[in-house]
Parts: sequence; structure tokens; C-alpha cells
Amino acid sequence: MFTVKAQNVSIDIPVQGRTRGKKERGKVLEFSLKDRIKYLRGKASFVRALDNVSFEAESGDGIGIIGRNGSGKSTLLRVLAGFYMPTKGHIEIKGKISTLFSNNIGLEKDASGLENIYFAFKLWGLNNQQIKLLLPEVISFCELGDFIHMPFRTYSAGMKTRLGFAIATSVSPEILLVDEIFGAGDRHFRKKAE
Repeated sequence: MFTVKAQNVSIDIPVQGRTRGKKERGKVLEFSLKDRIKYLRGKASFVRALDNVSFEAESGDGIGIIGRNGSGKSTLLRVLAGFYMPTKGHIEIKGKISTLFSNNIGLEKDASGLENIYFAFKLWGLNNQQIKLLLPEVISFCELGDFIHMPFRTYSAGMKTRLGFAIATSVSPEILLVDEIFGAGDRHFRKKAE
């Protein structure tokens, strides 16, 4: 049984920090230790990206997160993936997670599609035998043809989406977190991905 539980999860993102140059005024570029201490003591400004979010999901559930831009949808997914820690609340996940947040996160732009598949599988701890078994399936699923041997940087947005999705779902994740990845995919591929 695979489960995801979020209990009163809040994320506060500090908005004070050092900036560089007039054009970047107001943008947070980095936080000094002094800024972090101010924030922890409640003396720094912050944006509440999530506010007391709670839900539960079990094997077989599908959940859609709907909201306006800036409402915290991507932030929640990144908390579930373990990229961010909640400021308040608790996350409990039982199961193997795979993420599909962007069509190029974690993929090397100068490596070929084939090399990127191999790199991803190695990062996930698969051995050469397991990779050899999965490669034909991934190559077939993403339908890139001879482009699989071309550098990733030469791919269209749709091709990047195909490759990223094929890699992320090839290891049969127990929990798949998807963030607006199909904006670039064509209708045929979206149907196939379903």
C-alpha cells in the first residue's frame, strides 16, 4: 500500500536578501546567514506559499491540484518530492516517487537522448542488466527515431517532453508527481501517456 499524507503543511519563503544591480532590485538572489537568522526570529518578510494544506491519498488515487498562478501548486509538489521542507506541518510518504516537473530538469543538454536515459537510470541505481532491459521500451515509447542519438539541446519542446516522460515512467514509480509537463506534448503523445 502506497500512501501520501500531508498534515497542516505550510511553507514560508523569505523575501529579504541581497540583490545585485538596479535591474534586479527586489529579486531575492541569495540569503546570508544574517538574513536566515532574522527570518527564523520572525523579523524578516516572507511569502506564505502554502497555508495549512492537509490531504491523504492511497494506491490508485489520482489527485489534481487546481489554482491560479502563484497559488502554491508547484510548491506543494516540490514539498511532496522532498525538494522543500515544510515550515510547519508534516509530510509522510510511503512508496517510490518519480517526478516530472519540467521537460529538461536533470537532463544534460549536450548529451544525446540515449545518453540521458542511461545517466538517469544510473542515478536511480539501476545496474547495466536492468538498463539493458528497459532501454528498448523507453526508446520505443518516446518515438524519437534517430533523434535519440542527437544532443538533447537540439530537441523541440515536444521531443523533450516525450523523452522526460518516457524516462520518468519507465521504472514504474509507485507515486508519480507531474507538474504541467504536457503543455508542449502533442495530442497523440498525451493520449499514449494516459
